[in-house]
Amino acid sequence: MRKLSAERRSQLAQAHPDAAIEAAHIAWSFISLRLRVGSNMVAIYYPVRDELSTLHLAQMIWDAGHSVCLPVVDQTTKTLAFLKWPQGSALAPGPFGVPQPHTDALEVRPCAVVTPLLAFDRTGARLGYGGGYYDRKLAALRETGSLLAIGFAFAEQEVPRVPVEPKDQRLDYIATEQGIIEAAGG
Repeated sequence: MRKLSAERRSQLAQAHPDAAIEAAHIAWSFISLRLRVGSNMVAIYYPVRDELSTLHLAQMIWDAGHSVCLPVVDQTTKTLAFLKWPQGSALAPGPFGVPQPHTDALEVRPCAVVTPLLAFDRTGARLGYGGGYYDRKLAALRETGSLLAIGFAFAEQEVPRVPVEPKDQRLDYIATEQGIIEAAGG
């Protein structure tokens, strides 16, 4: 399913080059209304390959006076942390070729996490890359307080059913270029 979903996403990226801009406007309109006072840290991912780009979303977050953080993977411990990404600051090459903040950047707890995915369904199940990094981190964040977990995808990445395992974390919403989808839960 991962291989087919990755191929599908690649096709969608080529067919819909402006989808990221539309999805960013939709996502930010939605997220901005749900930020609590004092909770202004939004985690995004740095787009690689044919992932729907979050760079327009990052700019909107900064323009609104909020903060952005990016995931950093520790391959030894198999953990994910979020480091603050101040506007205009340079990024360093990270594992899997993904740009990330320098390791001396401030580790933060986001109030909203925008995740990449290969496929999603209406229950909020997401098909990631198989490492479980986001699932473990979302579970840990949910244990320590409220969190808004949002998938960021092409609308056509939706599938009837994503296989789930007990440790998989469901998304609360999915933002696409066509609108917001509220997850129906499992």
